[in-house]
Amino acid sequence: MKLLLLFVTMLFNYVYVYDLCSVPDNTCSERHHLNNCKVKSMNFDSRDCSQVTFAGNEKLKTNLGDISLQVQHDLAPQLFLNISFSDVIWKKAYIRLSDDNNKNQNVCKMYTVEKEARIPLNGDLYDACLWNTAKKLRAKTYLLEYKAENKQDSMYKKILFDMPNSNFYDGLPDAVEKILILFKPSSDKHNDVVNTLAKTVKHLTGIEVMLDPVNLSKIKPKNADKWCCDNLVLATHIIYITPPDIDDNNCELDCITYNFLKEETKKTVPEKDIIILNLPYSTKDIPPCSGELYTI
Repeated sequence: MKLLLLFVTMLFNYVYVYDLCSVPDNTCSERHHLNNCKVKSMNFDSRDCSQVTFAGNEKLKTNLGDISLQVQHDLAPQLFLNISFSDVIWKKAYIRLSDDNNKNQNVCKMYTVEKEARIPLNGDLYDACLWNTAKKLRAKTYLLEYKAENKQDSMYKKILFDMPNSNFYDGLPDAVEKILILFKPSSDKHNDVVNTLAKTVKHLTGIEVMLDPVNLSKIKPKNADKWCCDNLVLATHIIYITPPDIDDNNCELDCITYNFLKEETKKTVPEKDIIILNLPYSTKDIPPCSGELYTI
C-alpha cells in the first residue's frame, strides 16, 4: 500500500510539473547556431530546486543582464512562454517557475556559459516553456524567479504574471484610467497630506486613485506582491511622492516597484505617465531612475 501511495504521489508531481512548464534540456534558440551559443541548460526538479538560494546582492556593482517574458500561441490548447536574456554578462543563471498558490511545486532550470565563451555574449539568448492550457477555465498567476551570478556579483529578480486560460483570456478587465500613488508612510501629517491629495485628485479628475504605501519595515500580507504587481500593470498614471527627511533607513522604493519604474523609463514609448512629486518638506533624495521621469 505504501509503495502504491508513493507511486501515485510521484506520478502526480510529474504530471503537475510537466503541465506547468515543459522545457527540453541543453537547447539554444534557433537564432543561435549550437556551436556559437556556448550556453548549456539543465532542468531541476522541485527537490534539487530547493537547494538553490534565490537571492542577490542588495548593491550590485554592475547589471548582470535583463530577462523578459512573452506569451505566444500557435495551436490551441498550447501556449509558449518565451524567455529572453539580454546584455548577458553572467556566467551562471537560474530560473524557478512556480504556481503562486503552491510554491512548493515548481520547476527550475540552470544556464551555464562555457569557459571559452566571451563575456558579454554577442546577442540575446532565448528559451521557451511549453504550456498546456487544455481544460483550464481561469487564468492563473505564476511566479518566475531569476538569479544570475558571476565571480563578483549575484543578481535576483522576480516576475509575477498571469497566464491566459484555454480561450486565451487573461482575466484582466478592460483598460481604464487609473492613478497609482506610491508613498512611504512616515509622520501622521505627511500621511494626511497624501490622503488629502488622493481625494483631491479623484474629485478633480473623476479617475480612480489607488494608494500603495511602500512600507518595508512591516511584514506585508501574503498577497502584497500580487496586489502591487496588478496595480502597477493596471495603472495608467503613477505618482511617486518623495518622503520627508526622517531617521529611517527604509525610505526607498521596494525592489519590485523600483525595477518596474526603471524598466518603464527605458521604453522608447512609455506606456504610463510617471510623475515624481517633491513636496516642499520632502528633502529625501529622489530615486535614481527619476532623472528620466517628470518631476514636479
